[in-house]
Amino acid sequence: MLVDSTIFIEYLRSRNRANTALANLPADSILYTSSVTVFELFSGATDAEKRLAVQTLLQGVLILPVNFETDIHAGEIYRDLRSQLS
Repeated sequence: MLVDSTIFIEYLRSRNRANTALANLPADSILYTSSVTVFELFSGATDAEKRLAVQTLLQGVLILPVNFETDIHAGEIYRDLRSQLS
């Protein structure tokens, strides 16, 4: 399951984490995220406690590098999903 920063941020900010999208993924899910998401999470972690929370949350999450081909494919998927919602 590829997890975006929005899902991680919802979890980190939630008072009731059991009701978050991240907590409700199947227990056997293998989690992936991109290096861009890691950048986004750490850029928003404004103190040591928040940085530790992000670091702890990302333990066991597989970090995928981003390259030009990945960006193209992601853009195409995003465009297709947006058109389905219109």
